[in-house]
Amino acid sequence: MKKYILFFLLMLAFSFKGFSQTDSLSKQDSNKVVVVTYDGKEFIGKILSDDGREILMLTDLTGKVFIKKENVKKIVKVTDAEIVNNEYVEESPFTTRYAFTNNALPIKKGQNYAMWNLFGPEVHFAVTSKLNLGVMTTWLFSPIAVAAKYTFSKEGAKVYASAGTLLGTSGWINSKGFGGLHWLSLTKGNRKNNFTLSGGWGYMSSRRTVYVNGSYPINGGIYTPIPTVKASMLSGPLFSASGIVQIGSKTSFVFDNMLLLPKGTFSEVDYTPIPNTNDAITTVKNNTRTSSYALIMAGMRFKKTDYQSVQVCLAMLSYFIPEGDSSTIPLPMITWFRRF
Repeated sequence: MKKYILFFLLMLAFSFKGFSQTDSLSKQDSNKVVVVTYDGKEFIGKILSDDGREILMLTDLTGKVFIKKENVKKIVKVTDAEIVNNEYVEESPFTTRYAFTNNALPIKKGQNYAMWNLFGPEVHFAVTSKLNLGVMTTWLFSPIAVAAKYTFSKEGAKVYASAGTLLGTSGWINSKGFGGLHWLSLTKGNRKNNFTLSGGWGYMSSRRTVYVNGSYPINGGIYTPIPTVKASMLSGPLFSASGIVQIGSKTSFVFDNMLLLPKGTFSEVDYTPIPNTNDAITTVKNNTRTSSYALIMAGMRFKKTDYQSVQVCLAMLSYFIPEGDSSTIPLPMITWFRRF
């Protein structure tokens, strides 16, 4: 059963060159801005004058300062919401993603990203301003899945709505296994602070042939292993409540919670040989059982640069099977994000 848990999570789940946008401001512009210099300093306030050689600013912290234009890397218009603890916080392209789930905010054009953790890598990119595509797999390249998300809301909406789908195959480990997930999401907030409620339906099918120890005679003494075909189908609803909260200029708190309620159908097809013939008696055994899985995750995301972040989380997976066992599995996770 644990292999189904890992596969389901991977299916559910189922970031090198960037750019910056610079706003050129004239001396008549009195909007709040942040001036970033090549040595990494940031000055937040209003531009009072610009003579082409120096900028005179009225900063929020130190009052009036002169900044040489040759030292200016970029000048960006900002709002109060982009200032945290007197520091400018740029919108991160990674805040469309939590740990296993995502939100309804679309990836912006030019802010594609890759992420990798202990389980495997993922790549996600914007096709249009509303359509995002992605690919995810494990380090063994099996299973592998493709993801798509379409955001219905316009940028700046109070509430974002999206529809997503995830389709995958178990790959070379089990060539006849496949699964999918289809969901709807509602997100309240912006790219720094947001909360998302999602609901959907997932399924996973597996079919494989095993050979039971032992053999039987065919045609006067030729021995062949006894084959058994095992098939299973897991399907059911999934719900999640996730979010991210900016608590510093380079630090965010992330939480991700999921509840899965799948119903499983398991079949075994046995072939009992008829001695001294090439025929066999086929017997099908069907079993059905319900189960529940809960994933609770909380962690911190640390921004290294405008193009890189690292996320450290502690997650716990609990599962309950009425006719079987129940357990809680710790899942510590370290995830690296990279924008490209």
